[in-house]
Amino acid sequence: MPPPEPEPEMRRNACGRELHLQLETVEPHPCLKEVNGAENSNYEPTAVDGTGAENLDILPGAQEQMLKIAKRMAGSETVTTKEMTMFRRYCVALLLHDCGLSSAAVSQLTVQDWQNRADDGQGGVDLRTGGATYHVTASTEMMLNEYYMWARPRFLETGGKNTQTFLVGQDAIPLYNPLADVYRLKEEHFMAGACGRESPIDNIHQAGHDPNEPVALVQDSRKEVDVLQAAIPDMLCIEDKVKENKSLSNRETTDYRRYCQVLLMRRYHFSSKAISDLTVQSWLERVPDSDGAVVHLSTGGSTYGLSPSAEQMLEIYFRNVRPTFAQRETSGKDVCKAFFLANGGEALSNAAVDVRRFEERYTAREGTTTSPATQSIIRWNDFLCAFPITPDAQAPTKAACEKAGFSNFRPFYKKWRAEQLQMREKYILAQAQNRARTEPNTSTVQHKIDSEKWVTNVPTTGNVLKAWAPPQDTEVDIQLMVSRVMEQSWTGLAIVQFEEEKGKGVVTELPRRKNDVICDYHGLNMPSSQGKKLLQSGYVLFFKDSAGKSLCVDATQFPCSCHPTLDTYGRRLNHSRKKPNVAPKVHNLNLANLGKCAVILFHALRDIEAGEELLWDYGVDRKSFCGEGRDLTWLDN
Repeated sequence: MPPPEPEPEMRRNACGRELHLQLETVEPHPCLKEVNGAENSNYEPTAVDGTGAENLDILPGAQEQMLKIAKRMAGSETVTTKEMTMFRRYCVALLLHDCGLSSAAVSQLTVQDWQNRADDGQGGVDLRTGGATYHVTASTEMMLNEYYMWARPRFLETGGKNTQTFLVGQDAIPLYNPLADVYRLKEEHFMAGACGRESPIDNIHQAGHDPNEPVALVQDSRKEVDVLQAAIPDMLCIEDKVKENKSLSNRETTDYRRYCQVLLMRRYHFSSKAISDLTVQSWLERVPDSDGAVVHLSTGGSTYGLSPSAEQMLEIYFRNVRPTFAQRETSGKDVCKAFFLANGGEALSNAAVDVRRFEERYTAREGTTTSPATQSIIRWNDFLCAFPITPDAQAPTKAACEKAGFSNFRPFYKKWRAEQLQMREKYILAQAQNRARTEPNTSTVQHKIDSEKWVTNVPTTGNVLKAWAPPQDTEVDIQLMVSRVMEQSWTGLAIVQFEEEKGKGVVTELPRRKNDVICDYHGLNMPSSQGKKLLQSGYVLFFKDSAGKSLCVDATQFPCSCHPTLDTYGRRLNHSRKKPNVAPKVHNLNLANLGKCAVILFHALRDIEAGEELLWDYGVDRKSFCGEGRDLTWLDN
């Protein structure tokens, strides 16, 4: 006779009823069915029938694991952040599929709503939120109460703040996109793959690289999955070229932009309008959370959750692909503020067209093999993985190549030697140059070559000297600078709100070269004696003009009288004593109505990537101001 089953653990909920910490068998629940091409990003989940592959049932598949987590939480055992996040996602799925809440209702659910739930007299409870009442079964109530009692307080602790929102994530950030939680739960239980390569594309489509992030792509339409999967090899090749600082073709930049849009629309439920309305400002001010990033769109107040891998891919687009489009803008206007730019540099007006063209192209390729060009790139990357190129590396032998699986190795071998030779030439040139970067003499170059003891593939002195180029200083276009100072029409910059302690700062939207003029420090010129009286209020910069006269720029008045509608960039640049990337220089410009006067222009101290914050050294530290700033540790950073 089998032993009797142990009595289930019991606990009373807020309604005074006893809850069994044990789940009965849950009948299959239909998953979300994506509305292909939907223009409304807030569409609600609809049930699909039980036939076909679309009916991926996430609740029974995750039930056993969630029950174990619930028991461990109730027993005060250790539960990881990943497990708590999974448990919250399961609760979201229960609310959507078991209780019938809409996505908006789940986001709006408050602690007060949960505490005010009422016993329905039939073993469940009635939950009222957003003006509607929903029936919650006893088993679902038990799981939600476990989240409320044990998981939610842990999430609140990580943020150090309280919120009345029922569902929260890491750092106590409210759950903005319940649908994303459901899809990530589906990914963890149904689409786990494996791939050893670390890449944003791999991270999005395959699992096994990071145990804390469910990343396999899940869609209800196999066609969409196949389109995105089919493009992976091409996208990987583009990423490899970006990493190697190689230029991208028009086709490659367009494909990468379109892939990002397909990803946002098909996986993260962006509408076509939401993609077109996404701005650089919104991207720069995205807020990270435990699951990745939350991108706040500046129009309509919509919010969308992105995984870390998707965020990384969009950052590659922003830093390396978008500037290519932005530099083609020839109208003379400021760089377009839209995140996605068309090939001519203007804002992308219809993302749906881009998505359709991309899907048509890769759908047409379905069932065909990868293009010869792509195959060649992939094989070359494999060759480099087997035989990395360094200045001191030995060229691979025939036997080593064949052992690694490269029977037809000659083309790769020749390319390998050519790239190593170029690498050695650059290496010798860097060793032979002085700090002033003047042209090295022949004897110095030859001495550096001889000291390396290379036997084969040795660069010649002549080729090394040919590779030298004098440093080019960027000359200031006087008329352009006058126009930008007078109109405050500096391009490719964004004022971004950072955390509360730091406040606002300036981020560049485009790459900048060393010595480029970034912006001016805008304000009223006055004698230094008058400026010292204003020093305590800040935004005062002291300098000497070409005649040696001590002056200062007063930027305390905001907005300035000459540009009453603008927040000028120069006054928003933050301080860094250790890592400044811009510095002020005095220029004498002939400004209309003001005549010739001294102007402070910020120049780039080095090459600056898109997305970097602009920083300059204020020339002060914590010992300044008679010791009043000793508690301001950021002054020494």
